[in-house]
Amino acid sequence: MRKKLTALAAFLSCAVFCLAQNQPVYYSEAEVKALLQEMPSRAGVPHHIYEVPQIRDTRAPKGYKPFYVSHFGRHGCRYHSYSTTYEKSLGYLQKLDSLNLLTAEGKQILEDVKILQKAQRGMDGMLTQKGGATHRGIAARLVSRYPSLFSQKNMNQVRAVSSTYQRCIMSMSNFIVGLEENTSGLDIAMDTGPRYMDYIAHSASGGPATKGVGPLRDSLFSALLDPARLSSLLFKDPSALKTHFPGKEYDFFHTLFYTFEIGQCFDFEAPDLFSKLTPDELYAYWADWNIGAVNSMGRTVENGGYACRIVGGPILNDILNKAQEALDGGKVCADLRFGHDSGILPFLFLIRIDGYHETFTALESLHKWLGFYGIPMATNIQFVFFRNRKGSVLVKVLVNEQERTFPGVQAVNGVYYEWPVLREYLESILEDRG
Repeated sequence: MRKKLTALAAFLSCAVFCLAQNQPVYYSEAEVKALLQEMPSRAGVPHHIYEVPQIRDTRAPKGYKPFYVSHFGRHGCRYHSYSTTYEKSLGYLQKLDSLNLLTAEGKQILEDVKILQKAQRGMDGMLTQKGGATHRGIAARLVSRYPSLFSQKNMNQVRAVSSTYQRCIMSMSNFIVGLEENTSGLDIAMDTGPRYMDYIAHSASGGPATKGVGPLRDSLFSALLDPARLSSLLFKDPSALKTHFPGKEYDFFHTLFYTFEIGQCFDFEAPDLFSKLTPDELYAYWADWNIGAVNSMGRTVENGGYACRIVGGPILNDILNKAQEALDGGKVCADLRFGHDSGILPFLFLIRIDGYHETFTALESLHKWLGFYGIPMATNIQFVFFRNRKGSVLVKVLVNEQERTFPGVQAVNGVYYEWPVLREYLESILEDRG
């Protein structure tokens, strides 16, 4: 066991080093399986809980002090968007139970689905208390890292806007609570409405995001998942699914995994299926999700970066405009935005910050991008602005509270960028998106 942990630690250190050096990262299947075995809930990709990072700050060059932050975050942990998720699983399980085909384990899984369904009643798509706590924590750590940013006499306003969905509004509210608990004297304004959806959650409908990838996901899941072990575990007759739901064997397991993956977001110790799965079974489900997430919301060869341009562009434009307001003598010290994975992931790939800078095929994403780190609940990006007495401005960018760099853009002191240089780079992206 110690050797396995040492090997995993070495792998993670190598991955972090490669990201810091803007070098391509390659994740082998064995390495991904080790990460999934370490925390099985990671197989849920965008439904995975936020893993609080170890905070490391590179000291700013002498004389530079933080004065403004521009934040964009995804909502925190939520319930499943639709209760039909549970109904579909129950349809399979109750039919087989009526035929006396469920084992004791199968009957327990049936009862567990009912527990999850009951816990969600009346809360489709809503933020959980766990999700709110995550945002309070992110806010508290931001203040802890940059206390002077939130104690300026002439820049004490906080401007927060969110998507019109409850989970985003509540994420914003909890973030503000986190600020208020750790600061004093801030003038805070919160808002939501359709006007903000134009850039926080701009639609990417009509694009080629899923072109040709749906069949790939289906064939990959069926190729990677061996249903024999689970069928023997759940059913008295291992061929029960084939007999009573011909052609639906893989749909059953995919539906069941999807039903349970949200349990990690609930406010109690929810029934857990994933800890009972083998590394191979976890990998099969993760692979399907990883490809689906990056191809629908990120940048792949197949989708041509459509969502990045259409969805990420308006967010970038808003960040640039509001940063200029702060530089021109505005009183806002923090601009906060709260949206969805469908907004922040296109944005991260659009600006090509490390970890999101490569373009690969959907299938190559299994070795190039780890969705449970890339788009968990409460994913966030923060542009932190620093200024010296001469008026020179530097910017450091954090993704999920960790320092990141931009491949091909000259940095100062490793992770700090002269704002005119970074702004020119970001503006060129807006011009190129067409």
